[in-house]
Amino acid sequence: MIKILFRSVFLLVFAALILWTMGYYNLFDFALILQALSNAKSFLIATALTQLVVFVILLYRYILIVRAFGVGVQSKDLAAATFVSVALGQWAPGSLAFMEAIRMSLTFGSDTSSEKVDGAKARLIAASFYDRLLGFVVILAIGFCVTIPVCVWQWLESGWTSTVGSLALLAVFSLGGSIALLSLPFLSRWAVSKKILLAIHSKSSEFELGKFAKFATMVSRVAGALENLRHVLAAGGTHFRRFLPAMLVSALASILTNVVTYLAALSIGTSIPFVAIVATFPVIAIVGIIPMGFAGIGGYQLVTIALLQIFGVDARVASAASLMQTAVSLLMSTFLGLLFARASLHQIKRLTSKKVH
Repeated sequence: MIKILFRSVFLLVFAALILWTMGYYNLFDFALILQALSNAKSFLIATALTQLVVFVILLYRYILIVRAFGVGVQSKDLAAATFVSVALGQWAPGSLAFMEAIRMSLTFGSDTSSEKVDGAKARLIAASFYDRLLGFVVILAIGFCVTIPVCVWQWLESGWTSTVGSLALLAVFSLGGSIALLSLPFLSRWAVSKKILLAIHSKSSEFELGKFAKFATMVSRVAGALENLRHVLAAGGTHFRRFLPAMLVSALASILTNVVTYLAALSIGTSIPFVAIVATFPVIAIVGIIPMGFAGIGGYQLVTIALLQIFGVDARVASAASLMQTAVSLLMSTFLGLLFARASLHQIKRLTSKKVH
């Protein structure tokens, strides 16, 4: 608990320091935030409501994937586990794995039968991983489909410029990322991958008592973790047809997330081209996995500034819109977390009672 509190305080101070530095170098203008709070309440309400819808849609995607894996957990329990884990992950910043660990723990606590929980544990872990995997695949695919036409149009109109080069890099990143993620389930079922990981784990274990003990232990643990990940991916199979409904829902959530950013820009009295938001979102989403500040505040804005400059968006506009979107997301996730907190307490009691028995 003390470590989590210390990390939260550290990231909060770090975020404040980044924002102050951005303001010092004229990359951030807090006056735009104050302007939105005083003069654009209708846009802020629209932003908040759209973000709320996004969270509900993402929950529905998770429910669809959990059902596809045949895990028999009630939707209300999945909702409580999801919304509380997201809220805790925002206020006690950690990795994406940290949030997933909380969500799965709360989900295990929703079932009174320990045998059922033990039997469904592997499938639930696989469902949670595929929930994130398919989400990123859809984001990358949409980004590629939007970036390519813009890149080609700019090239035909102006020739090869630095802007066209940047757009091409965005397109390559989105295409390459989506192909890499989609290939993971196929690689996990490749017999050679299993043999390689087992060989690395076996050989590194032989050196754990020697001169390179620490390094060997680290390699052994990494190989073991990758082998566990291979099992999780293999459990999902390579038949993506059963995940098609979840992917369509994910596409809707991705588009609405971009709408949230667009509305956040309107709230500060300006606008950002919607194409620019969609094209840069894949990189922003991937980088957003890394805890770069409290709830992503600070580092998230720096990345947004760098990417939106490709489309000629002013740094102060990009940072203010990004900060507004992050703040709205934090408030909405907190609201949903508190709304479902009572249900999660019931899950925690069940979980702890199983450990006692």
